[in-house]
Parts: sequence; structure tokens; C-alpha cells
Amino acid sequence: GSVSSDLNGMAVKHACEQLRERLNTLIIDNNAEIPWEDLVTQAYFSRLDLCAHGFHSTPNMFDYDLSQNRAQYNYFTQGA
Repeated sequence: GSVSSDLNGMAVKHACEQLRERLNTLIIDNNAEIPWEDLVTQAYFSRLDLCAHGFHSTPNMFDYDLSQNRAQYNYFTQGA
């Protein structure tokens, strides 16, 4: 669904940004002209961390009313 895409997509984006930052030195050293397989191989043998963890929480989505034991869900989507 769209909520999953929003949450997971942004988490993946955050993880990719971490990896890109780590790989940037190798990319610059190779004048940005390096095949992906070679870049990853160089990163591995340079002992760069090739794992990343992304997390995202959508802000202000819930307005929980404890007195009424209900939540107003502030998320809207449409499709065709």
C-alpha cells in the first residue's frame, strides 16, 4: 500500500544515502567513471562498510485521543 511505500521507500533512501557517502571517496578517486561491480569490489577490499540501516517515521500522522480510545489517522491517498 501507499503507507508502506512511503515508510519503506524513505527508509531505503536513507540507507542508500549512507552507502553513497561511504562510496564517494572511491567514486571521486576514479573520476566518477567506475563500473558498479568494480566500485563494490574496491569498497570491499578497502574494508568499507557496505551495510546500511535506514529508518523513517512519518511525522504527525496520528492524533490519538486517550479519553475516547480512538485515533484520527491523518493520511489520505487516491488512485485511479
